[in-house]
Amino acid sequence: MILKKERLTEFISLLQKQKKRIIAPAIYDGDIQFREISDPEEITLEFSRTFESLKAFFLPHTETLFAHDTEGGGVSIHASHREMKPMIIFGVPPCDLHAIHQMPLIYHSHEPILQERIDRTIFVCFNCSSTCTKSSFCSSLGTGPFYHGDNADIVLTDLGEAFLIEGRTDTGRSLLQESPGLVAPPSTDDYQRMDRTELLTMLDQTELLTMLDRIENQARSEQTISFDPTQIGSIMREDDPLWDEKARDCFRCGGCNYICPTCVCYDVNDRGAIRDRTWDSCLMNGFTMLAGGNNPRGKLSQRIAQRYLHKFVYSKVQSGFHSCVGCGRCTDICLFSDNMGETIADMIQKGGTRTEEGSGDMISPGMGPVAPGTVQSPEDLHLTMIPKIGTLMKKVSITDHDALFTIALPEPMEFRPGQFVEVGVFGTGEVPISIASRHRHSGLNVIELVIRDIGAVTHAIHQLHPGSVIGIRGPYGTSWPLDGIVGRHIHVIAGGVGLCPLRGAIIELRERRSELKGLDVYYGARDPSQRLFRDELGEWGSDMSLHQTVDSRSGQDEWSGDIGLITQYFRPEREQWGGDVGSAMAFICGPLIMMKHVCRSLETLGFDDRNIYVSLEAMMKCGVGTCGHCTLGELCVCSDGPVFSLHRLKGIHGIEYPF
Repeated sequence: MILKKERLTEFISLLQKQKKRIIAPAIYDGDIQFREISDPEEITLEFSRTFESLKAFFLPHTETLFAHDTEGGGVSIHASHREMKPMIIFGVPPCDLHAIHQMPLIYHSHEPILQERIDRTIFVCFNCSSTCTKSSFCSSLGTGPFYHGDNADIVLTDLGEAFLIEGRTDTGRSLLQESPGLVAPPSTDDYQRMDRTELLTMLDQTELLTMLDRIENQARSEQTISFDPTQIGSIMREDDPLWDEKARDCFRCGGCNYICPTCVCYDVNDRGAIRDRTWDSCLMNGFTMLAGGNNPRGKLSQRIAQRYLHKFVYSKVQSGFHSCVGCGRCTDICLFSDNMGETIADMIQKGGTRTEEGSGDMISPGMGPVAPGTVQSPEDLHLTMIPKIGTLMKKVSITDHDALFTIALPEPMEFRPGQFVEVGVFGTGEVPISIASRHRHSGLNVIELVIRDIGAVTHAIHQLHPGSVIGIRGPYGTSWPLDGIVGRHIHVIAGGVGLCPLRGAIIELRERRSELKGLDVYYGARDPSQRLFRDELGEWGSDMSLHQTVDSRSGQDEWSGDIGLITQYFRPEREQWGGDVGSAMAFICGPLIMMKHVCRSLETLGFDDRNIYVSLEAMMKCGVGTCGHCTLGELCVCSDGPVFSLHRLKGIHGIEYPF
């Protein structure tokens, strides 16, 4: 079908009759941006690519999740109304259209409102008959310059004095059928009036397709950046010195994340009575900052590596596509002009000269399954982010900065040892905390949490008194593999507050002691006063092997136990390691450095890495695997963990220990 350019405004007027918002490229503040238009004359097609993408029309920069108010000492939650008026987006470039339909997949379909907004939108796509900018590389990723996907309702291609207009969906074809006389099959006269004289004889479908191929190939040839994306996974490495080079120039402004059409990481914050979700940037220093100051990606070079690897390696494993569409916006906004496309092309070109050590696949094809256990798989991110109202029943101090909180829930909560909940104070925020209670609580709808007073939210929780309301979401994540313990010797190894995620497992292991070949618990603390559950430790020692150590007495001369690091128990010369450890299992939780050294020691002793499980429970934020803060390679700690087998973790980066 042909749409003559002088009749474009008539076509826009036809679209306006659909009673939807019309979003189109228009001049605003001296720049061309996608904006809502009321007059077809506002639209300009004299542009190559807008500065900003269309992301904000589907995922607003700031969006309210819910509001709350207090009534008589209680809390009422009011979910936000997140409906948006249906849209027609006119003039969508192919790369942006690909990006829009990637977003729900990046969120693993946990955000139905996002998918609904996309489904209610009519997309009128403009094929690019020339390359938009020198920084674009869409042809290498298959996202342009022409659109060949299934998600465009109408596609227009510039033929000179007219557009070829195609209805690609039932909705698109229906719109074109409503415009008799406005769009029509091409005729000889139409071709004669076009400025491409070669069209004069191209009247059949085959010739038309040949002509379109020629236009597309010409646009492809104009792109100066080109590479084979299938080679990326084998040459891109987290420890490449290139990331240090880029870090020396990077201003860590986060502009590349905010301008990117597929960067959808977010943060959740309370503003008084409102809880908002806002865009966030993985290049910011605080993006992976944990309570207490630990930062798994404290170096800028690590964050730059994560950004590249997520775009080109991890997202391919997670969702089957590269979460980059080659639009080049990140390069154009970058203060030192970091060109992502050129970086990839150079890496691939140099890949053939890399050493054997650096050229192997980063992703192990033989990664083991997720640790057995119950996994909460939310269907609606928005509803999942709204907490239930719990009541603080009891608070018992167990160290100078740790307390055991008993919380009553409005309904029973099914959970397994090792899982966690999001707990918070309305108006302050929430934090992920592993459940420390036994699997069942004698029919009571309560859970127990050990919370350390270490940050703003945890401090607010510590200020609560019995009877106070408290927000609870969950349970989330994987659990300790207690279904596979029969006939095995189980070694439970905890450091500091790492005993809390293991407490429920220890209780169940004691109850099933007759099914086990053996049960040893190892617990290390900074000093005797920092030991948790001291009364229970005495009970545990009565029917299993309990090993306790402290870093130092700290003036407490009454301590008669071991002194030193917990790794002292895992030396080959100790008598208990003389037997077969091939089938033994280890459950480990504590500081990351402690877990790393313990894992190495256990492997030296002969433990199978498939039988070593660790909890990375500290490295989480949203709890549902969508905010991006706890990504570990292609995994999300909160949804794929927090309990992992060492075997699975070692398969992430192709390096020995990724934590």
